[in-house]
Amino acid sequence: TKNREEIDDNWMNHRYILFSKYCYPSVVNQSNQNFIWLIFMNTDTQEKHKIEVLALIQDHSNFRVVFTKSYKNFLKDLRKTIIEEMQDEKYLITTRLDNDDCIRKDFVQLIQNEFNNQDKCIIDFPLGLSLEIEPQVRLAYRRIRLNPFISLIENFHLFQTVMHYFGHRGWDKSGAEVRSNTTCRPWLQIVHNKNKRNTLKGLILSGK
Repeated sequence: TKNREEIDDNWMNHRYILFSKYCYPSVVNQSNQNFIWLIFMNTDTQEKHKIEVLALIQDHSNFRVVFTKSYKNFLKDLRKTIIEEMQDEKYLITTRLDNDDCIRKDFVQLIQNEFNNQDKCIIDFPLGLSLEIEPQVRLAYRRIRLNPFISLIENFHLFQTVMHYFGHRGWDKSGAEVRSNTTCRPWLQIVHNKNKRNTLKGLILSGK
């Protein structure tokens, strides 16, 4: 967090509220449900938080919770899960989504519209919005190239996933093709008191 707080029960309570209020509904209400959502949680997460998230997804057959020991294990567990879920596919599209942010109802459809049998192609929607929810409520236009909502289209053989680079801007020097779509603003970044880096920037539209 900005104040270097520990990720304790208070942090988790706050983050779960953001997840259930913003992130989760935006994925549940996607117009195109032809995707699998992998929600990664640390194995050391308190049982009550595990139960909360598992209860949220129980009625959605394309949602999964994956428990991992640490970030060092994350990419290995991610790869294993994808192979188990999609072993017969020829292509793979993976998309980043932070647990306190949300996406427009046609976000998945917009990504899949960009598919054309590419290999190592980043789909980037640089235009979006930021919503500050505390200490005041303000909305701002944003333009962020290679933002935290990027997707990667690749051949399933020797796939890497969009999380191959810890920093989303790492793809800039990867050699991958980057296709930018500036026709819409399909993502919303939530700015709150416990963000580590995000602050409200851009053209502020409203406030109260």
